[in-house]
Amino acid sequence: MDNDKPLISIVVPVYRVEKYLHKCVDSILNQTYKNLEIILVDDGSPDSCGEICDEYAKNDSRIVVIHKENGGPASARNIGIAVSNGLYISFVDSDDFVTIDYIEYLFGLIVNSSASVSSGRFHSIVYGKHVSCSQNINIQGNDEAILIHSKEIIFDMFHFYYDCSPFAKLFLRSDIIRYNCTYMEDMFFAEDLLFLFELFKNDIPVVIGGKSIYYYVTNINSIVQSSDKATNNKKYESIKVLEKTILEAKDTEYYTALIARYVSVCFHLLLKVDRRDQDSIHSYLVEAIKKHRKAVVADKSARNKTRCACLFSYFGFGLVKFVFSCLGKYLDS
Repeated sequence: MDNDKPLISIVVPVYRVEKYLHKCVDSILNQTYKNLEIILVDDGSPDSCGEICDEYAKNDSRIVVIHKENGGPASARNIGIAVSNGLYISFVDSDDFVTIDYIEYLFGLIVNSSASVSSGRFHSIVYGKHVSCSQNINIQGNDEAILIHSKEIIFDMFHFYYDCSPFAKLFLRSDIIRYNCTYMEDMFFAEDLLFLFELFKNDIPVVIGGKSIYYYVTNINSIVQSSDKATNNKKYESIKVLEKTILEAKDTEYYTALIARYVSVCFHLLLKVDRRDQDSIHSYLVEAIKKHRKAVVADKSARNKTRCACLFSYFGFGLVKFVFSCLGKYLDS
């Protein structure tokens, strides 16, 4: 009986996803693991998402709906954490969907290893087509799993070898509370990275599985995909918060790896910013890259894509934009 198993909470931030929401929620309701608390956080969505959530709650007692003013996914996840009651907690984005054994697989990893966090792999879906499958540290096969202390993962996380997204993971909720881990609500970019960093620096046991259990769907309405001026301004403010984290980590073992991730984030935004409209942001990003590019080039653990961008930048940032617009998909990610 599933009622003999611990309650697991699943937090789903919901905003402007009426096209995707049914598939997402249905995939959660159909889990082979039944003892669930499904928290749908309507983040002030202007479409019919709020009504869809309420309708689901009428038909399944496991569903809890929270309606709030729009504050972004970080705010929605924080509220979900605050109201959750599960022994474990997982996060699913409302434009994504999961395999039928998503929770059962993640819970099984924890039971078999006595870990505090478990994670699996995910598929990326772009315009309806499968384009890639995430990599998690040397895990290749579906049946493999490794147990590792989280401090060791931090380096791989900053170097993109371990995914820092909140999804495809199951967390012991008491650890999140104990270490006061919350999403920074003034960030619209890289907030997942800082949340996981705050948790993992406490050196908790993490089990990493090789099975793909999550489908990440690229949604053109998402903050990450958007490149309009207002969104770029929000991302710029987020990068400044990330820079503060770098300064605080200057005397730690993570400093070099964090710089590599920071520079990668700067390049990501630089390629989206129109200098004519956002010259101050463009100048900030260029100077930040110049300040740290030598260290990144010297860091052999940094991903090749970032190191190449740093090398090209010595010959001009126009060359960086040209090369990555033409060849970016052929460089490693």
